[in-house]
Amino acid sequence: MDAQAFQDEVLLQAPPSMPQALLTLVSQAMAEIGASERRDVAVCIQLTARLQSAGLEVPQEGVQRPSVSMRATTRPTPETRLRSAQLMHQIEAWVHAARQSLFGQPSAPFPSLPEAIAWIESEVRHLYEGIAPWARALYQPLWDHALESTPLAGDPGTPETSQRLAVLLEAVRAGMIGWVAPAEHDDLQGEGRHGVVDAPVCRLQRYVRQLAQASGFSPPDVAAYLLADIPPLLDAATISVEHLTVPVPFGGAEIQRSQVTITLHARDLSYDEHRDLIRQWRQELHLVRAHGLTDDDIAFLQLVNSLGSPPTGRGSGPYWIGVQRAWNRNHRDERFQTPDGPRMWYRRLQQKLKELGLDGPRGAQVALLRQKPRRSKKR
Repeated sequence: MDAQAFQDEVLLQAPPSMPQALLTLVSQAMAEIGASERRDVAVCIQLTARLQSAGLEVPQEGVQRPSVSMRATTRPTPETRLRSAQLMHQIEAWVHAARQSLFGQPSAPFPSLPEAIAWIESEVRHLYEGIAPWARALYQPLWDHALESTPLAGDPGTPETSQRLAVLLEAVRAGMIGWVAPAEHDDLQGEGRHGVVDAPVCRLQRYVRQLAQASGFSPPDVAAYLLADIPPLLDAATISVEHLTVPVPFGGAEIQRSQVTITLHARDLSYDEHRDLIRQWRQELHLVRAHGLTDDDIAFLQLVNSLGSPPTGRGSGPYWIGVQRAWNRNHRDERFQTPDGPRMWYRRLQQKLKELGLDGPRGAQVALLRQKPRRSKKR
């Protein structure tokens, strides 16, 4: 069976309760090592069930390659300091239980945060060394970042330490996904390698994610508290930046996009702090100097598209005269006086599309422009 037929058969025979994204990932991994015959379908479903029971999760539908940074953007406020103490008391028993499960003791397993970070780094390296080259390539930029030590990381509460812990925790998740694919076909029948997703560092990653979601503390702060007893502090606001690369199935190209998420935990932020948040997310998405598109911009691009690709160089005058006349017929209040008007507008729009990351293949632009735009009163 080819890889697609094998994947289809796995999805058809698997129980409805089994995550489709995880089934897809495992079937793709098995196809990579040549284990995609009909007899391998049941093995694929069994392996997926083991990984599901171990808590392995795959984001959305398919494998993403994220580059994530999260940082506090505002000072701790009186409300967040008081709420942090309350939340820490509420999760204390949970943290003790997690430590007992991972390290056999309710107290913090490491006397300092640098020692805790060094332990995670060694575990991440072990995960990386145990996965196949194709699985490493899925997250290679993340691996490069995680495997390179950061001298400034280690002091509690610093941006460098928080960023380092965030990268290491993300690398653990990438390592769990990479270990889905056994190196040898025979290992598909055994338990051996599959136990890695239940290793202490993998369970730590799951505990940290659960505690962070329940409390609102950042994952790096939760990890520092669980491993080295560093009291967490609830951020008044955070900005999470994700640069995603998502493979498109059936031979399509990759989709690359960025997104910024702002999370607010405090109600006592000042006006200046709210304004600073807006300034930061605009910087992260490179919108500081880029102006947005208008409805008239879309209508104009749609018109140009309907008349064919604009010619370049000498002899383009008649084309822009045609654009001028076509626009003026339907926009009597916003008429072009010369053909230079639409030519300059089109040039400015191409630069704007480039700044907004919308200057892809013409086919993509045509699909966008099929939508009927709403007229705006002013351009």
